[in-house]
Amino acid sequence: MDNKLFETIYGSLKKRVDWCDEKLKPLHGNDSIQNLSVKEFSDIIVRATSYMSEMDKIYTEINHIYGMGNLTVCQQSKLMSMMNRFTSYRSDIKYLAGYNNIKSTPKLPEKSEYKLTALADVTLVRYGDICKIKVKEEKSKEADSELNDALKQTLITAINNKQPYNIVNEADDVNVLEVRFDVDDVSTVDQVNKDIANLMGEKKPKRKNFLKQICKLGEHYKLNWDVEGPGKMVGRIKLTNKIWPRAKELAGIH
Repeated sequence: MDNKLFETIYGSLKKRVDWCDEKLKPLHGNDSIQNLSVKEFSDIIVRATSYMSEMDKIYTEINHIYGMGNLTVCQQSKLMSMMNRFTSYRSDIKYLAGYNNIKSTPKLPEKSEYKLTALADVTLVRYGDICKIKVKEEKSKEADSELNDALKQTLITAINNKQPYNIVNEADDVNVLEVRFDVDDVSTVDQVNKDIANLMGEKKPKRKNFLKQICKLGEHYKLNWDVEGPGKMVGRIKLTNKIWPRAKELAGIH
């Protein structure tokens, strides 16, 4: 998609998310709504009602943009990440849009659920910013064992790691370093860009060029890049024992 058109679409969605971050995110404390003036609360109700009326249309347009908009991988990741943030406020927006007693202060729901029936037999649950999945089927002992082994390995690895870096392997002259970040996390993107350039002894590219290259996926800046989720990139590189200590030092891994 033409970058100018994409930025218009992305900016329009981001504007809504920014308002939600500013106005709705703070409303989950016991006294947060009570501290608002009647006009402030009234304005929030009006805006939430407006967003509720257009949210389903935005979902439809986003689906068509994904299917017909000829988006690049990077554009898909950025748009999906922002849409996920907007969707996380749906239960709050829906509740406020249906609230008609302006003189009393409501308590926003702490938990929202949605059960999938067509694509899977699971229930999606959100507690504030935390999203979980409840699976109906009971796990077998083998599955529990595999999960425990994976959890143990994650905990062992995490002891020596400093985000966003991760040691995948460290043995026999085959050391694998992994890096993860969200394309919208500017500070982390800049840090990774700087670390990679220092490690390879090369000039640091501009952030825009760095993201443009890695969003093409495959090998760029000596790392192999892939998409792990909405807006989330992962890069991996194999390093010899000779350069490994320097890589760990730059990444802050001890």
